[in-house]
Amino acid sequence: MRGANAISSKQMALYTFVCQTGIGSIILPSALAKDVGHDGWISIMITGVLAIAVAALLALLLKKNSVKGILDINKAIFGRIIGTGLNVLIFTYLLAAASAGANIFLFFLRISFFPLTPPLVMSILLLIPSFYMVWYGLKTTARFKVCTLFSYFSMLIYIILINKNIRLTFLMPVGEAGIKPLLYSIKTSYFSFVGLELIAIFYSEITDKDKALKWHVFANLFSMMFLAIVTATSTAVFGEKFLPVQSITMFNLFRVYSMKVLERVDLYIIGLWFFALSCSVRAYIMASWYSLVKICKEKKKPFVYVLFIILLIAISRIPRDINQSIRFLDIINYSSMGITTLFILCLIIAAVKMKGGKKHEKG
Repeated sequence: MRGANAISSKQMALYTFVCQTGIGSIILPSALAKDVGHDGWISIMITGVLAIAVAALLALLLKKNSVKGILDINKAIFGRIIGTGLNVLIFTYLLAAASAGANIFLFFLRISFFPLTPPLVMSILLLIPSFYMVWYGLKTTARFKVCTLFSYFSMLIYIILINKNIRLTFLMPVGEAGIKPLLYSIKTSYFSFVGLELIAIFYSEITDKDKALKWHVFANLFSMMFLAIVTATSTAVFGEKFLPVQSITMFNLFRVYSMKVLERVDLYIIGLWFFALSCSVRAYIMASWYSLVKICKEKKKPFVYVLFIILLIAISRIPRDINQSIRFLDIINYSSMGITTLFILCLIIAAVKMKGGKKHEKG
């Protein structure tokens, strides 16, 4: 799978950035408004610094543990049985994360465009492009993420277009929420930085590992900046009183601007944003399939891939409404904290036990 999965550190950075911001930016402003009112953007900045520190630590530990990814390192330091057990746990998390993302994506699409289409049919049609690209490897999915840049540029241009609707007074006074609520809101903000752990899964496939740390830090920095801009804009447009009652903040933000010729501008912007949404979900589909192949130690087989797809769709169909979907996503977000902690602990043990991966390389 090496040739089909080889990516650069820049591609991994874009992978992380899109994974973090694709879904997170849609519902984050409303969630933060409930916690800290108009100071949500400050919470993101604080959490962003924390996320950058965690990302840097993860990348440093990976660099210290030679060229291997977390799945190989686990088997090397814990043995075949315990190592495989940990890897199965990681695979389960990644599969659940992919299913939760697919479910949220499906509900957003139904709310915006196709309210009458049967959910199962929508799930299959929605995920066909992802399944196609994932089958051809990490390199293919990473390259396609370049297409999402147009979605992000369009979003920034749109914010400029609605400048007349932005009231900076809605962001005043700065820091009114206080230190304690801001610190408490870190757990809400941190959910949008989920995805920083994927570098540990794909690390062995990065071709220029000497640059991985730098670009991984940049990825989280850009995520922090983008999320802060979207949250501050949403707050400045809707205000801290109206913002908390909105379930899909970004889509409502897209409805602020209108043109005589294009009329429903929001439909075009939402359509563009679905590129970022789909790529965010695809990141975890790729990670879970990649992990499964690693665990099985066999070449990818169409039959196994079909079973994998059926399992993913089945899990994604468990939540039946948007509230259940968000609760499912919250469970995954909390689990990501545990998984990231597990990665760091395993890498620290490897650094001590394997002497920076040197024994692993000799073996």
